[in-house]
Amino acid sequence: MKKIKYPSPLSLKDFVKNKYNMRPLTVTWVPRKYNKWDWKNFQAWINAGHDNYLMTPNTHVYSLVTRLSIGLLLHPFQQMKAL
Repeated sequence: MKKIKYPSPLSLKDFVKNKYNMRPLTVTWVPRKYNKWDWKNFQAWINAGHDNYLMTPNTHVYSLVTRLSIGLLLHPFQQMKAL
């Protein structure tokens, strides 16, 4: 099987949409606080016609997971291994 390299997620979305006539769905969660750049990128993604499901997590759980990940890994979005 030939391995295909994709330069960016946007190219992958276009590949799936054009070659297989599919409409990819993105799933994102709300950050703790949007900055101007984040909000502008998110709105551009939605306005470009991409389907998106925006999840708002429980704030207490989100705070706990962020605090634990920073304390244990020094990075809030790194994948955590089972302890």
